Amino acid sequence: MPDPLPNVAPARSPSWKWLLCGLLLLATMLNYMDRLTLNLSAARIMGEFGMDERQYGQLESAFAFAFAVGAIIFGWMADRWNVTLLYPLALLAWSAEGFATGLVGGFVGLLLCRSLLGLAEAGNWPCALRTTQHILTPSQRGMGNGILQSGAALGAILTPLIIWWLVLEGNPGKYPEWVAGAVGGLAGAGQPGGHFAGLLPVALAPVYHPGAWRYPFMVIGALGVTWVLLWLLLVRRADLAMERRVSPSLIGIVGWLVLLWGMDVALQLLQVDDPGATLAVKAGVSALGIVAVARWLFRCTQADEEGEKLPRGAFVRRFWVLVVLVVAVNTAWHFFRAWLPLFLQKQLLYSEATTSGFMVAYYVSTDAGSLAAGAAALYLSRRGRTVHASRVCVFAACAGLTALSVAVALLGRGPLLLGLLLVIGFAALGLFPLYYSFSQELTTRHQGKLTGALGCINWLAMYLLQAAVGELVKARGSYSLGVALAGLAPLVGVAALVLFWGRTLPHAEGKKVIEAASV
Repeated sequence: MPDPLPNVAPARSPSWKWLLCGLLLLATMLNYMDRLTLNLSAARIMGEFGMDERQYGQLESAFAFAFAVGAIIFGWMADRWNVTLLYPLALLAWSAEGFATGLVGGFVGLLLCRSLLGLAEAGNWPCALRTTQHILTPSQRGMGNGILQSGAALGAILTPLIIWWLVLEGNPGKYPEWVAGAVGGLAGAGQPGGHFAGLLPVALAPVYHPGAWRYPFMVIGALGVTWVLLWLLLVRRADLAMERRVSPSLIGIVGWLVLLWGMDVALQLLQVDDPGATLAVKAGVSALGIVAVARWLFRCTQADEEGEKLPRGAFVRRFWVLVVLVVAVNTAWHFFRAWLPLFLQKQLLYSEATTSGFMVAYYVSTDAGSLAAGAAALYLSRRGRTVHASRVCVFAACAGLTALSVAVALLGRGPLLLGLLLVIGFAALGLFPLYYSFSQELTTRHQGKLTGALGCINWLAMYLLQAAVGELVKARGSYSLGVALAGLAPLVGVAALVLFWGRTLPHAEGKKVIEAASV
């Protein structure tokens, strides 16, 4: 394994390290709460704004591409600057965009806010993984990453409850009066004939029309301020200090990604209504973007005078294994995140209240899976297995469970279907702490850029996937095929790990990983 980062921070107690992991959990929780509020309110929003599944897929696609760009930017910054300040700034930014989503007046406003939300939310993982890599030993990272990733499930548990309380319970017909008074007039001022016409985009107004789904966006967005205060109280700048590094320019890769995205936007502005042409452009944008990001990362990591990386051939090979892993695990996770509520309500005809209640149970199960996977890998390593073998065994077990999606696609509504969905959720999030731990075995010096590049590649793939799912559902009038295929994706990751990762010799913590044999 690569040499750890120089420990220039003052010594901290073990309890502080795990408390900090708990704070990372809360950041991931807020990240997912801001993200999931739209998914869990999708049926209401689509009805109010007259949107169809294609437009909903476009929202998810825009979020994904913006997240891809943000991953590169924040990954670069996490290697260049101390994340002690970078992390809270990112969280404040995505909280503000989540809040602003509650102010939109139509599809254009949703698209804008969803894009900016994705751009800012991408900062969570480069900052979080830089933190766990810095404060935890290799054998502890699976558990630490499991804790931070379980925040995704915790946020997903709380979000339906908040929506239930604010939207379903009593079903208020308009905003609380203080919201209408505070922001209604300001947004209305941007309308034609207002005193400050043009001050705000028309897409953001009016905020005071009936729309009970809006309030959760504002409440959840406002919670980010509390986390920032806790972080600043708990973490000192010296705690996550690292050596000053010079990183290559971002202008080229970000400019290229924006240019590619412009091709997709131009197609939409031309109102091309051919699904085949739309998906072909998105596929081209994704492929060109992925190749460009990989080349950028390889250039960034080419020269390393400290020699802390794996041999170059092993690094490149394992990077591409990680690309397969990140796309595979996220295909399963994000399909069910984005489309499961609609699958339950529109295809299986469960009520909104029943769906919200089930989604709470679903995300309780995913939370248990994240924690259980990290704990299982730690247990196996303490029982004599190598750290890598322990992770592979648990990853393979989770991938086998997600494949139960094939059965779900064939079943009708009922307890068995809901029970299998809980098992799939348990396994789907359990894959993530193991993937994160694999990604931390390639480098320490360039961990931020590696995390950012993998995140960018993943979201370029999700950008295509979400649009394709929207077109598929619209064309077939069914979610079943997508449900079946999404759960099979992690098995591809297992095959990549077994066939191409290569063997590593058992090693003491703090020593380099020794490549024993190539495949």
